[in-house]
Amino acid sequence: MNSISRRTLAAVLAGGAAMTLTAVPASAIGGGTPVTGIEGPAASVVRISIEKADTNKQKQHECTGVVVSTYWILSSASCFADNPAQWQSLPAGLYKLDSIVDDAAYMGAARPAGKVQSSYTYIDELVPRRDRDLVLARASDPVGPAAKIATTPPVQGQSLKIVGTGRTSTEWIPKQAHAADVSVKAINPTSLTVSGNASTCRGDAGGPAFRDNNGSLELVAIHGPSWQHGCLGVTETRDESTEVRVDDIHDWIRQQIPDLNIECDGEIDMFTNRGGTLWRDKVGGDWAAKGWSPDTNLDSYGPNWLGGVYAGGNGLLWEVHKKVNASDPFANGDLRLWRRNGAALAGGERVGNGWTRQMEFPSTMTVDSEGRVYAINAVGELRSYVWNDTTRTWVNAGGDLLDTGWQNYTSITGAGNGVLYARNSAGEMFRFVYDHAARQWTQRNKSAGVGWNVFTNIFSPGGDILYALGSKHDTYPALRWYRYLPGADRWEPGDADGLGRVASWGSIWNTTYRATADPGGCRLTRP
Repeated sequence: MNSISRRTLAAVLAGGAAMTLTAVPASAIGGGTPVTGIEGPAASVVRISIEKADTNKQKQHECTGVVVSTYWILSSASCFADNPAQWQSLPAGLYKLDSIVDDAAYMGAARPAGKVQSSYTYIDELVPRRDRDLVLARASDPVGPAAKIATTPPVQGQSLKIVGTGRTSTEWIPKQAHAADVSVKAINPTSLTVSGNASTCRGDAGGPAFRDNNGSLELVAIHGPSWQHGCLGVTETRDESTEVRVDDIHDWIRQQIPDLNIECDGEIDMFTNRGGTLWRDKVGGDWAAKGWSPDTNLDSYGPNWLGGVYAGGNGLLWEVHKKVNASDPFANGDLRLWRRNGAALAGGERVGNGWTRQMEFPSTMTVDSEGRVYAINAVGELRSYVWNDTTRTWVNAGGDLLDTGWQNYTSITGAGNGVLYARNSAGEMFRFVYDHAARQWTQRNKSAGVGWNVFTNIFSPGGDILYALGSKHDTYPALRWYRYLPGADRWEPGDADGLGRVASWGSIWNTTYRATADPGGCRLTRP
């Protein structure tokens, strides 16, 4: 998707039933009144202009959507389907047709400084719902503000405000969004029937139907099929329209939208051992949640970091020491604890010994979001260790035995509270969750894909986000990003090569380097 092809679609966006611009005039609310501005019902409404498949970008159609989070829009699945009648078959995942997203709040109105009518924001991912004509579409750039989603159903006779940007009763292609009031005539399991003096027209599909809740608008449904009563060029006298319900799928929407399920610190520490010199990097919390590039080489902690290093949260850094030379007072396998103090590291005292297996196989040790240290020992036992930094002692120096038979796992990565990703020698990844309070596994051997043996180092800032080193982007070493969504049981889309999204690339991510991140930097706000 390049900017030149998106520019050819720069007809301003708004919303509604699919409409081919080269053959059929555009479509908004018939009988409605113009609405603009960031405070009114058009504030969260967007127009989406989409290339029509197999037309070599010569045709496009438009529909409406409603913003429900920073990057996510609700709209009609039929708007994105090659054949709108077959919306049930709309594939999930990366969206490859050209599109433009623009907000309807400024159609025909003066914009604040820096705002322009046409944008290069586009749709890059789709998550369709299979039981109704509805899709979650992710925008490439922030959109908003977000509409509040209703959690209780409407009632018969209730007044709703419908908003759209398609055809009106007097204009083929209006320059403003329009809104009108309708009444709920019938309530069905996945839809509503509404009627009134206004109706949705072509170009309005996917737009919002709001209800007033103590002076605040909340999203009840999105526009579906309509008789288009009162729309320009239509003589139909029937005034019913179908609205696709969203009030009953509030939890599903939250599960599918990553930024509604996570919170991250404003800044997350990363530490990267680049050829024996340890550097502090950092990534913004929002950037970590979205797979964007970290800032690198901010602070240097000097050379001679020959063993494994593991961020422990709260400024702690664990080191499995590898002896530098004969005069080095520390032995191979000593476990040392450092504390970050601004741009420097302090401490480095010995808090354990005998960790030589982790010196030889550094990926068999990790730390979870609560600061628990996990390690696989020589007989395949998985043990966890809890450090009390107030008393500077271990709660149980021998570690708590969590499981046996882990000798086939070559890498473990803590990615949440008791959440472990374990890779075996065949490159298969599995997700585990251990409830430390109940002392039991709540998830075991959940498959997380294959082919993970391409990576030499996998680490996490928490929140089921994984970073990985060892692969390349073109000819350059790459830092890859993955994110699993437990509620939706799916991974965020990766790159076209089948691996995780490239967060950064270049020699700073040499395949022999190892990195770690504050394991509690991001946290899930719901399972």
